[in-house]
Amino acid sequence: MFDLLALLRLFGDMQEPLEVLATVGNNLLIEPVVYSYSQFNNNKEVREYYHIYSSREIGRVEFIFDGDTLTGIYGTTPVLFEADPDTVQIETTKDYLAYSEPKMWKVTVWDKLGNSVSDSGISQSTVVFPGLNIDGTSNNVSEEIAFPLILYGTVQRFGIKAIDYKGPVGYSTFVVDLNPEGRDSVVYVDIKQLADQIMEQVVEQAASGKGSATFVSAAILGQTQSITNRLIISMVSFGSMTSVFTLDGNKRLISLLGFKKWIQEIRDATYNGNFAHDPAVYEHYR
Repeated sequence: MFDLLALLRLFGDMQEPLEVLATVGNNLLIEPVVYSYSQFNNNKEVREYYHIYSSREIGRVEFIFDGDTLTGIYGTTPVLFEADPDTVQIETTKDYLAYSEPKMWKVTVWDKLGNSVSDSGISQSTVVFPGLNIDGTSNNVSEEIAFPLILYGTVQRFGIKAIDYKGPVGYSTFVVDLNPEGRDSVVYVDIKQLADQIMEQVVEQAASGKGSATFVSAAILGQTQSITNRLIISMVSFGSMTSVFTLDGNKRLISLLGFKKWIQEIRDATYNGNFAHDPAVYEHYR
């Protein structure tokens, strides 16, 4: 019986593709910039905590960062930035942040059966200039959504949980219905139509006292200021975060929206500083 249960669990895990991601300073390790907001230590160096995650149980890892090889699932990075904090040159056009040199990285994960998957890139990290505090927001950015988005079935609901560790509310939960009229199917032609539908429902529920300032829009790529087919969800509160979760047993819906369940369950791995809210949407609702 125990062997059978073990096999069933194994086959269940194997239904998900093997995927990997890593965080540095609780931010996704992703090209081209990692917004870690790190601080100098007593040795005038900047190091950060890292953590490696996978969609399956990890057997072993190899994390090559700027030429150094790390084998722990979590730990401290090699030096991200090394300079005298009293004389370091800052980017005055970039909110008084210093930037590390571009660093090559590669993360490889093996699951318990020996299957492996890798991710790699070249990233820079940001460093807070000494004496400054940076206030900011957390965000949750989806992967690319395929349009037209066709949802089959009368029940197309999902939830958004907005958690504020520093505020008096604690957390708020919003229920979003993407098929409010209960049709056999519903079609969203583009990211704006989808984001507007979600945001309108969030605003309605927040106004009734169910939540705080949570924003949803199409994600704007910071490097080009172009609109992408991604959703971005955030709370405007430092130390806050949002997650997307399944309702009514409809596990497929959040996947179609670009929010993978296993990533949503990792609470410190959903921040992606390369994207921002659509400024027009933000100004309209704030």
